[in-house]
Amino acid sequence: MDKSTVQEIASMAATGVPIDELPVKYALVPAGMKLESLENWQFADKPMHKKTKVQLETVASFLEYWNLFKNPTSRIFAKRDGLTFTARLDYHEAGENGASSYMHHVATLKLKTTEEFDTWMEKDKGRMSQSDFVEFIEDNAFDVISPSSATMTEIARDMSVKADVNFQSAVRTSNGSVQLGYQEEVKGSFGTGKIDIPEIFRIKIQVFEGGPACEIDARLKFRLNSGKLTIWYELIRAKKLVDKEFEYACTKIGEESGTTILMGGLV
Repeated sequence: MDKSTVQEIASMAATGVPIDELPVKYALVPAGMKLESLENWQFADKPMHKKTKVQLETVASFLEYWNLFKNPTSRIFAKRDGLTFTARLDYHEAGENGASSYMHHVATLKLKTTEEFDTWMEKDKGRMSQSDFVEFIEDNAFDVISPSSATMTEIARDMSVKADVNFQSAVRTSNGSVQLGYQEEVKGSFGTGKIDIPEIFRIKIQVFEGGPACEIDARLKFRLNSGKLTIWYELIRAKKLVDKEFEYACTKIGEESGTTILMGGLV
């Protein structure tokens, strides 16, 4: 190697010279004499490509972001088990000879269940004392649509007043309600009475934040033991409703994004 070549290499190492042939520019820097990437060079006018990961919270926000940054190569993936949608906005070009991409621009949506849905699911099939059930219904009666919210609140208050009675019987009536017979002591004498409660009631709540409100039926269950009432409810096919609402989100995103939703994701 002649003297001029050595001097040229030394000059390049001292000043830093981009290597234009590479997709990402590099330079030789003096300290340590190593090759450094200029991809994230802080003094550049702008980054060489978009490198962003965004987490959205609603279908509407996800679609708005998609429409701002989509291009012909953009793709959306969905995973049912994680309730997630992932937009790869700088995906590879299609075809055997399609150009590859860094895939650094990503937007993700994870469907989040609402507080109301979580509240009803938490108590689903959970046995409650009479007082605990009354308190739960009073706190969440606004979600009940059949019988009306006011009717359910009135039933809860009737049960609250009869907290110290001895329940003796439960009879299903022809109108779809359950008649609870009880005995109570008033001023030294015993009397009897009845409370009618619905066997099935219906709530209307959002399953996912930003999603449509859905109707869910619930079946009331109870047990009588030594005059005491244990009561609970069982939501009917609530988990199936989660699948249904995920499919609804898939359809909505597919239609409004103008692209086919690909079930799965990168591995």
